[in-house]
Amino acid sequence: MAVPIDAIEISGNSAIVVQANKSYVIKSGVTFTGTIDANNGTSNVKIYVQGSWKNTSFELNLGNNNGLYVTQAGSIDLVSVTQNTVGGFVNYGSASLAKIETTNNTLYVNYGTLTA
Repeated sequence: MAVPIDAIEISGNSAIVVQANKSYVIKSGVTFTGTIDANNGTSNVKIYVQGSWKNTSFELNLGNNNGLYVTQAGSIDLVSVTQNTVGGFVNYGSASLAKIETTNNTLYVNYGTLTA
């Protein structure tokens, strides 16, 4: 899965607020422990996880046509992922969630390890 070269790097433990039509990446070797607001009226946002996103108290809510992509070497450990209209959740790596749900038509693909 190719990450766009202009993807904005995410690291540390900050609160990220996404912008429409942008891509974001947690790079390989990086552990991100913050939050990402991906349900703020934006669309066509892509979040790629090559490293690790660990925040066991955070519930990710993906807005309209936004997507989360976990690469083969990537991992996420969150409370839940909720996907709203369209968009998708694609996991080739490791995803540990207490809950996964959708509120509308969406795409879920799992070629990795999914614990939910």
